Order: sequence, then structure tokens, then C-alpha cells
Amino acid sequence: MIWTHKVSREWMEARKKYLTASGVSSIIPFTATGKPRNVDSKYFEIWAATRTAITEDDLYSHGAAARGHLLEPYAIAEFNALERASWVMHQWDDALIFNDHGTAFSPDGMMISQNEFKGVEIDEDELPSYTACIEVKSYGYAKHYACGVCNKFALEERWQLAHAMAVSDKISIIYLVFYNPSCKERLFVHTYKRDDLEKEIELCKEAAKEYFNRVPGFEEQADLLGYPGKLANEQQIQEMLLLDQNKTVINPR
Repeated sequence: MIWTHKVSREWMEARKKYLTASGVSSIIPFTATGKPRNVDSKYFEIWAATRTAITEDDLYSHGAAARGHLLEPYAIAEFNALERASWVMHQWDDALIFNDHGTAFSPDGMMISQNEFKGVEIDEDELPSYTACIEVKSYGYAKHYACGVCNKFALEERWQLAHAMAVSDKISIIYLVFYNPSCKERLFVHTYKRDDLEKEIELCKEAAKEYFNRVPGFEEQADLLGYPGKLANEQQIQEMLLLDQNKTVINPR
């Protein structure tokens, strides 16, 4: 089976405005195992990505990435059926929770319905004072079991959860669910409270602060040395991007 999923353009465009978990994880100056790493070039890469146009192909994911997204409602339903579940989780899709510091995250599910909010971008101030979230990962069987039985404090996925908690102080607990319907043990659940990720949350905030300290310098150089161009309209730009993606060479005359 070929798995394919499409996200909304509005959500993709909104993501350009904020520093999200994928960006923060790339500028944490430590590896998942705690070894130091050089991330200087990553700040520039994150900023440069915010200056690019979105193509139709950017909206699609395929294979494992698409499969993981499409399985989210099933995983959340299975979680809600567990006796240990303290809250009923509602699936969220194509939404961003943001704060006034320029960071944001996209929840897979929350204890409150997405229907209670309007639009793709939601201010974290609108969240209840005590908010629970759920993050779903659907890996192949080997990684599914490896993550399921692993010490939760050694999981790389915890950085994504820490970023969400760094975005909003109202998020008090996040359930990390590993889900694979082909396995005998379809679900593994790791529970993280704010105290569990205190160090990681602080590092996420520090990384974000350093990124935004560097952004004005990147913008100044781009404004000084670059040109936006005047001749191509939006439709022509999209056509050129499509040609670039397809690696097609034509005579422009």
C-alpha cells in the first residue's frame, strides 16, 4: 500500500512564521545521548527555510511519514480506551499553538477539542490553565518495541515534548504514545510531567532565544545584498519551482 497524506497550505504557511520543534531540535547543542555538537550553521538554515515559497508538492508526505499521520486517530482512540487514561484526548490536525516569543508547536491531540478554537494559529493564552496533550509515533515494529520498552528519559522524542512545554507553561502533562497496529502490543505509553523535562524545557528556551538573537543579523545581510526581483509574478514563480522540483530543463524563450 502506498501511503499519502496532504496538509493544508494555510498550516504550512503559518509554520513559516514560527520556530517549531523540528527547528529547535536541530539547534540543541547536545545529541540525544548528551554529547556536545556544533550547531552554528543550523541557525542560518532554519532562518533561510522561512524565506522560501511553498509548492504544492510540499503539502504532501508519503510512506512512513504519511502512515504515521493517518494512524493518529486510531492511536488516540486506542489510548482513550485504556483504563489508565485520565482524560479523553481529541485529535488535532493542521493547527499551531504559538506564544509571543515566536515559537509554536502542532499537537497531535489535546484534552480540549480543536473545534473550540478558530483558525490555524491559536494563542497559547487561550489554553486552559492545566492542559494535557498527546503525541503519537507510529514506527516500524523494531523501533516500536525499542522505544516502547526504553527508559523514557533516554528517548530522543522527549525534546519535541519539551519544546511544546517551552511554548506554553499551561501544558502540564504529555502522553507519548507509540502505536503499531500490526504488533501484539499495539500501544506503549510514556507519561511526561513538566518536572520530568525541566532541564530539556530550559534548553529549548535558551536555543530559541539564541536563534532569535541571530535573526536580525541574517535579515540585515539579506536586505543589504539580495534582491527580491521584479519581473516574475506569483504564477510564474510557482511554475519555476515546479520545474526545479521535476528537474526539467526547457528553453525559456
